[in-house]
Amino acid sequence: MPLEFYQHTDDTLFVPSIPQPQLPPPDKVIELEVIFDTMDDGTNHAMFNSKTFNMPKIPTVLTQAEYATQNISRFFLTDTRRPG
Repeated sequence: MPLEFYQHTDDTLFVPSIPQPQLPPPDKVIELEVIFDTMDDGTNHAMFNSKTFNMPKIPTVLTQAEYATQNISRFFLTDTRRPG
C-alpha cells in the first residue's frame, strides 16, 4: 500500500489500557559480551559470552516417532555449541 494510506500516529502519546505499577529499580546486573565472528566453515555468527546458538539435533516430541527406529544416541551425544 502507498505510504499516504497510513495515518501518522504519535506513539509517544500511547497509554496502557490496563495501567501497571512501576517496577522497582533493578537489583541485579547481567553483563553480556557480544561478539560477531566468522567460524572456521566461513559462516558468520553472533555470540554472547563467546557462545553461539546452533539448532540442536535432538528431535522434538512431534518428530520422536520418526526417529524411533533409528539409533537415537547419535542425536543426544552431539554437542551443538561451536568453539568461539
